[in-house]
Amino acid sequence: MVRPAARRLRRHKGDRVSGSEQTEGGGEGDAIVQIRVPKSLRNEIARIALDQGGMTFRALILSALKATYGLDVADDELRDRRGRQAGEGHQ
Repeated sequence: MVRPAARRLRRHKGDRVSGSEQTEGGGEGDAIVQIRVPKSLRNEIARIALDQGGMTFRALILSALKATYGLDVADDELRDRRGRQAGEGHQ
């Protein structure tokens, strides 16, 4: 029996798994993905997002995964989930 990839990942001390990641099955939905990065990298990501018209971190990272690895990311997933388009409210 092949185990889902998420179940094969080695967990490190202190890692938490959200309920959405613990469920099995092929259903679509959202899963929480969190990473710890140095503050300097976080600041660079914020600068790039701002340079891209105020893009959210989520949209920036999804678009980078789509462009770099060819992952299937729908265009509507690249929009701000708060109903705001990139650049709105920024001058």
